Amino acid sequence: MGLCVNEQKIDLIKAIVERKLHHHFLSKQIEFPVIDEDRILMLAMAVNETELPDTQADQYVTSAMLVQVALDTHEKVTNPLSSMKERQLTVLAGDYFSGLYYRLLADHENLDLIRTLAKAVKFINEYKVSLYQFELDDIDTFMLYLKRVETTIIEQFCNHFNFVHYHSLFTELLFFKRLVSEWEKYKNGHFSILFEGLKRYTAQDRMENGQNLESICQMYIEKSKTVLLEAMRGVGTLPSILQTRIVDLVNGHHFAT
Repeated sequence: MGLCVNEQKIDLIKAIVERKLHHHFLSKQIEFPVIDEDRILMLAMAVNETELPDTQADQYVTSAMLVQVALDTHEKVTNPLSSMKERQLTVLAGDYFSGLYYRLLADHENLDLIRTLAKAVKFINEYKVSLYQFELDDIDTFMLYLKRVETTIIEQFCNHFNFVHYHSLFTELLFFKRLVSEWEKYKNGHFSILFEGLKRYTAQDRMENGQNLESICQMYIEKSKTVLLEAMRGVGTLPSILQTRIVDLVNGHHFAT
């Protein structure tokens, strides 16, 4: 797909997702979910090589996006700064969004994709339990689980359609974005599961080598940036819109002090 075609596809699917997410009551009670255009592009690339009709392919991408939005919405419940009412409404919204994805795929009678995404959701929920209960052995395992939370939907979706060439690039891009998002939450005074994990898993190391939480976070972000750029060079041909997006992301992130 060319640049213009990719942009049109993103806009089309984003509009479909927005329409399906809109709910008269919920839209007045909670913040409207963020719809990640990079994810849309990755999912669209995965189905682009198939022989599926465009309308059907778009519905599959929409379904995967609805699953991701539902998961992201449910994750907000873990914010200890939220009120009980906010948490209850957030759970309600996440459940509602989940139902949309099941209904959409059921209408297309695609039981295989339902099973694929349901398995991904199961894995993600297991990762989240270990993350938020701090049940892991060390910081590296914690970071791995954080990455899996962010990337499992994309991984399972791409595997379902036998689209694996960009696997490393997609997962590292999503992980890099998650790390930057957690950094920005922390710097703006919001709850960050990443920094909570750093507090718990690096306390001993920090006493030994004098590193603080911010410098450790910066280290992981820089490491992810390096892996991301290497993955981008390794895949060869890349849609220009995605290549531009990656370059803008890595060049646009600066550590505010």
